[in-house]
Order: sequence, then structure tokens, then C-alpha cells
Amino acid sequence: MNTAEERLAFAVRFGETNLNTLRPGDWLNLRDDVDDFLRPEGSLAATGGILAQWTGPDPRELTEKDIWDLQSTVQAILNGLVSGREMVQDTPPATDLGPQLQFPTLSYALVPAPPPFVGRTILYVSGSTQDVFLAILLHLLWREPTNKIRRCPECGGLFVRNRKQRYCSQRCTKRATMRTWRKKPQGKAAAARSSRAQYERKVKQKTGSKNPKTGTYQKRKIKPKEV
Repeated sequence: MNTAEERLAFAVRFGETNLNTLRPGDWLNLRDDVDDFLRPEGSLAATGGILAQWTGPDPRELTEKDIWDLQSTVQAILNGLVSGREMVQDTPPATDLGPQLQFPTLSYALVPAPPPFVGRTILYVSGSTQDVFLAILLHLLWREPTNKIRRCPECGGLFVRNRKQRYCSQRCTKRATMRTWRKKPQGKAAAARSSRAQYERKVKQKTGSKNPKTGTYQKRKIKPKEV
């Protein structure tokens, strides 16, 4: 991860990952990704303009519970950000500040910036792996544009929008497109044919006949009684 955009995209993916489905190899890959997120590869802007140092545990030694807890906080931060943007525009921002976070292990210091930024200072942050991860994320969200982080109107999950992308995945795109199509006359006709074919298959399985009679149901006419 060499840019701030790549780190933000990972944070969103991490927040939306279903940890229950991960295999042992997936957990190892996820720990490696957390390690990459923390390391200031590229410019300092890639980590929100801060120089971070974690005191432990090592990112590759995080337990599954550690990652579950970290994900829960990341979800709260990102959902609070997007939900706040979705609020009514005339609502004063101070009425909903989102999740209030505390980082008991963090310490800050100002240190001279390395060349070629002579004469400037940078923010140095140290603390536990989890707190440093969240500090970097908050600084990235503060410094970088966040309008690309959207909520999928189909499943409600968060994703980083690419160009005019509306849904988080092809699955949600197909589901929404199919639902819209079924509301049209040609869609309703196709749905009726599909239901008819499914009914005929069930009748064939039940009767064992290759050509069962499945005529259209007609309401029986009742003749009035003669007085």
C-alpha cells in the first residue's frame, strides 16, 4: 500500500469482510495486509501525514479476537462517516458527532521532518497496534476526500466508488437490474412463463408422466338452481 487511496480502500474492504468465512490462509493474508497498512511505505501522506510506531502486538501476531474487535471499531467509524453525510443537509453537524473514540495507549510528539522537508515537523504517534491502526485511519479520513466511500443501495454495505459505480458488486447490480426488469410487462410475462415451467416440472416429478395435463385452471361455472 503506497498511497492514501489504497489504504482507505483496504480499510473499507476490511470493514465489510465476513470474518466468519475466512480460512486459515485468509487470516494470514489479512494480518499481512494490516501490517502493510501500518508501515509508512511511500510518502508520509500515505499514512495520513503521521509517522507511526506500534508497541505491540506485532500485526502478524494479532489474535482473531483482536481483529474482530478492530473490525468492529473500523465499521463504527466508516458507517458513522457515511451516515453523517446521508443526514439532512440543514442539520447542524454538531448535533451528531458520530462514535466517540478513546485511545488509551496513544502518545504524540512533534519531530523534525526528514529531507527534503527541512524546516518542517511531522506528527509522531506511538501506541498499541490497534490504536495506531485507528489513528492512521482517522488521519486519512481527515486529510483525504471521502466522497467516494458510498453505501450500496442494494445490500447496505460500504464500498469505494469507481467512476459512476452505483452498487458494491456485480451481484448487487444484477439483483437490482433484475428486480427493475421484472416490474416491466416483458419481465412479468417472463416471470409467469418461468413459474409455469416450474409448476410443470413439479407435476412431472409427482406423477411420473412425461406429458402431464397441466391445463390452465378455469373457474367452474355454477348453474343457478331452478325454482
